[in-house]
Amino acid sequence: MKNPADGSEKTYTLLGAWDSDPANGIISYLTAIGQALLGHKPGEQIELPTEHGTELAEIIAIKAYKTTAVEAGVA
Repeated sequence: MKNPADGSEKTYTLLGAWDSDPANGIISYLTAIGQALLGHKPGEQIELPTEHGTELAEIIAIKAYKTTAVEAGVA
């Protein structure tokens, strides 16, 4: 995601209902930000909820999440 006002970028990883590590950008699809992102495409500008209202953001890319063998507990 890109903030059109200042050009800063942030990456979010949308995962399942109980997956969450907000400090690292991993959020559940059930959160307010997760819900705001669903159904949108790259190039679209959306309003993201924040602690102080909303923030305009542009979706840059959408990619599938892949875990490594270590993360998946296979190695």
